[in-house]
Amino acid sequence: MLKNTIIVAGALFATTAMAQTAAPVRYVELEDDKASVAALGLTVGQVEDMDIIDNAGNKVAEIEEVLGSDADTATALAIDLEASDIDDDVLIDFGAVELVNNQIVTSLSAEALAALPIWDD
Repeated sequence: MLKNTIIVAGALFATTAMAQTAAPVRYVELEDDKASVAALGLTVGQVEDMDIIDNAGNKVAEIEEVLGSDADTATALAIDLEASDIDDDVLIDFGAVELVNNQIVTSLSAEALAALPIWDD
């Protein structure tokens, strides 16, 4: 049992170390309003300026820009947080939002949203 624990702990340490040394992701703004945001089933023009709400229906952010790994592939959003001391936009991945009844919803807490990386455009 101890051997398995050490192996798992070692694997977690190695994974954490690799994540810390990974090259930062570079994003570009998707300029084409008709480009697909496949993760949400919408277009860039439809997504920009939409509100993001929490599970209770409260507005927590507004989408400023749709970002991608290239000019055609949406992979993240730059959002403006509502109740935060952060003046800059932050980055949120599509894994943290979903489209529910034509609204973009996140289950992230206010603290988790405030801890998202700053979008430095």
